[in-house]
Amino acid sequence: MFETILVPLDGTPDAEKALDAVKAIDTQFESDVRLLLVSPTESALLATLAEGFGAGGSVAAAMEKGRTLYEIGSAYLESIRDNSGDPSWELEVRPGEPHRTIVEVADEINADLIIMASHTRTGLSRILMGSVAEDVLRHAHRPVLVVPVGHGAKKP
Repeated sequence: MFETILVPLDGTPDAEKALDAVKAIDTQFESDVRLLLVSPTESALLATLAEGFGAGGSVAAAMEKGRTLYEIGSAYLESIRDNSGDPSWELEVRPGEPHRTIVEVADEINADLIIMASHTRTGLSRILMGSVAEDVLRHAHRPVLVVPVGHGAKKP
């Protein structure tokens, strides 16, 4: 039923709480699992703009930072995979806006299910940061399992 599962992570322990659901479903359906980390791209854009105004070397510095973020992201996902006990899980680090990139990758791999955590932000932080999970729910054309964590969620 769930042949391909996409699991977006953001490097936080809260996001990793979705992994229990991933393991349970993977065990039941022997799914192909892809862990995804979306790396922000704002630094490259800002550096390009800054270089246009005479801040030489900004693009090169941003590109180096991008490589570093990719390497750190890859190492993070590898550690998650190693700790999960399933070496067959695929890993991907992509630049972009989180909710758009998650939906794009889900479409590309024809995911049957997206499993992700919701940080359940409220108040000002929700207004300023939004909800990636909510945006994915709104735009994904496939089932999304959202594991609530944080404020208001029941802790095990």
